[in-house]
Amino acid sequence: MLKKLVKQYFLDKKYLPFTAIIIILIAIRFLWLDKFPVGINHDEVDVVLSAKSYWKFGRDLSGVPFPKSLFVTNTRAGLSGLPSFLLSPVYGPFTLSTSFARVPYVILSILIAFEIGIIVHLFTKNKRVSLISFLVALINPWLYLYSRSPTEAPFSLLFALLGIILLFKNSKSFYYSLIFFSLSFFSYQAAKPVIPLLVFGLVFIHRKFLSNKKAKDYLTYPLIFTGVIISYLILSSLISGSTLSYRKNELIFLNLNKYSDTVNEQRRASLDFNYKSLFFNKYIELTKDTLKRYVGALSPSYLFFTGDQYVTFEEYGFFYIFDLPFIFLGFVGLLKLKEKRERQLVYILLLLLIISPISSSLSLIGNQYIFRSFLLPPILIILIAFGVELFLKYFNQSKIIILIISLCYTYFFLYFLAIFFFRYSIKQQENHSLGERIVADYLIRATKDNEFVYVSADYPYAAFYEYVFFSNYLDKVRVLPDVNASEFKTDQIIFSGKCLNEEGIHLIEEKALKCEEKESDFLVIEHQKDAGAIFRIFNDTICKDALLTPYRRSHFVSDYDIEKMDNTTFCNRWINKYEE
Repeated sequence: MLKKLVKQYFLDKKYLPFTAIIIILIAIRFLWLDKFPVGINHDEVDVVLSAKSYWKFGRDLSGVPFPKSLFVTNTRAGLSGLPSFLLSPVYGPFTLSTSFARVPYVILSILIAFEIGIIVHLFTKNKRVSLISFLVALINPWLYLYSRSPTEAPFSLLFALLGIILLFKNSKSFYYSLIFFSLSFFSYQAAKPVIPLLVFGLVFIHRKFLSNKKAKDYLTYPLIFTGVIISYLILSSLISGSTLSYRKNELIFLNLNKYSDTVNEQRRASLDFNYKSLFFNKYIELTKDTLKRYVGALSPSYLFFTGDQYVTFEEYGFFYIFDLPFIFLGFVGLLKLKEKRERQLVYILLLLLIISPISSSLSLIGNQYIFRSFLLPPILIILIAFGVELFLKYFNQSKIIILIISLCYTYFFLYFLAIFFFRYSIKQQENHSLGERIVADYLIRATKDNEFVYVSADYPYAAFYEYVFFSNYLDKVRVLPDVNASEFKTDQIIFSGKCLNEEGIHLIEEKALKCEEKESDFLVIEHQKDAGAIFRIFNDTICKDALLTPYRRSHFVSDYDIEKMDNTTFCNRWINKYEE
């Protein structure tokens, strides 16, 4: 099937302009991969270092072997385990860097875009709509961010889409799809509430529209997957300290006490009446909060203007405002589908739309949609593709209209890239732990000069493993560090959650610790947005000869070649003199 599609779409002279555009968009996926985002956050570090650890030690970063790590892990991110295990032969033999960590995810994002196109072609046999959906996916901000986020959600989405393709492709691949739905289930913690619903819903749709399997197959298939779920639940309950046992505390309905103050205030500031507790109680507040989070996944503000609270572009959403009319037209286009196989796509998209916000709505931790609602992007991308097709049909495939739409999307895509590269890197640098990347690089330079360094941070674990990533420390040790330690030590560095009084260079996190200042003269690592101090540096020897200023006067793309800089350039660009 793949070979046939490639021949039809990419080698056909009629589609050569599409092919040229696709090659350019794929090349843009690799643009400044080492620089943007400006760092690698703590969850991403856990994923990448666990992959490295599997390769070298046969265990994840917390020391748990595979497949036990599918059920229990001590990593701070509470990893599902499977993506890191699959990535171990990719990361394991090589030196880590931000660009190298992201390359597999660029490939994943391209494959996801390709899968979306295949799904459209599978149900409609419409070459143009499937190509449009592929192009829309390649320029979509949501999937573009996935291409630079070494996390677990992209794996779960990749496997879920492949499962859909295999389930509906033909009767021979029917049961093979179970493998990929199971992989999706085990790839990401937020997939566990929604993938079972997806599988059972898809089997119902398959039975309703295709019915090319025996009745017993429609019973056997969900029973096998139910067995996978039950096995996971039983093993998780039998293993002490399982991931399920502590991650379930993040479920909003198991934390009703969070509504106590709200309910007390409602009852206090209300006139007395007999059934006050019936209308003002924790269960009502839970329902309202859950529905608010659920509906929030489709909020125009989130989708088109700001992004969620985890990834905030501030001036941009995860879809273009130009997409909005095509999404509405896409609904009309789907309703026009009359053939039985085409109608399956309508029901599949409806199913995905219903279940995709569930994990976000059940989570206690904020309004986070970018990863937890990972099934949402394909729905909207396919709607946009059908909307564009319907619009073009209305104007009889006018070349002028095609040119206008192409120019508009080119502008919006370039505008997004400008926001992503040149604004987001400043405004949201600590979403990607840039401060700790600077600390890690400073430590590497200091230890090369045989200095002893002491880092006092609110979360010493996070600072230490940022250093482990950028220094490739796992390649140098024979025993995994203890992730549960209160302090982390190398030959020349101590990472602690308290103030230290040893002789040497001291880096102290500004927001967390109020350590007694050893001297009034110190240097700082600043936030680029507002020049606020992130870390203070005492007894510096690395930047003593550099001409430092109190704040950054300008910002350049070349500033993010951090690991390639000489000491003087590094100090001039990233270390500042403290000034009241």
